[in-house]
Amino acid sequence: MRTARGAERRSLVDFYLARTRCVDNWDLVDASAHLVLGPWLVEGPEDPPAVEDVLDGLAASSWLWDRRIAVVATLALVRAGRFEPTFHLVRVLCRDPEPLIHKALGWMLREIGRRDAPLLVAFLDQHVTDLPRVTVRYATERLPAEDRARFVRARQR
Repeated sequence: MRTARGAERRSLVDFYLARTRCVDNWDLVDASAHLVLGPWLVEGPEDPPAVEDVLDGLAASSWLWDRRIAVVATLALVRAGRFEPTFHLVRVLCRDPEPLIHKALGWMLREIGRRDAPLLVAFLDQHVTDLPRVTVRYATERLPAEDRARFVRARQR
């Protein structure tokens, strides 16, 4: 993926997406999603709605690992300074029943906070009561202690 471009990159993405049933544990997802799907998402496919379509399609899957792939793939976007797809998935998946999704959401929010802490704080101010407790704990790990405590308290109510 690092050297692939254009059609070759799209071919690798298609190959990965066709075989997500083989990416069937958190370690495989976390080691591959942002490296395989990420560069394609950042590069911007020929059809811009395709990014949202792919992420939303994975997020809507009944397969836990597809949903986690959607979340972790946004790490590449976060590293490129594009946070909205991650925020969108957090809003979509905040009621997911799986703790592994809650943890991934918190991880991606924490990564956003590493790059733009005020933006993370603003997002949490608006959505903290909708988020799972573990998501809030992961997301706030790098915030100042007083902010972290405020959000954890707000989530416990």
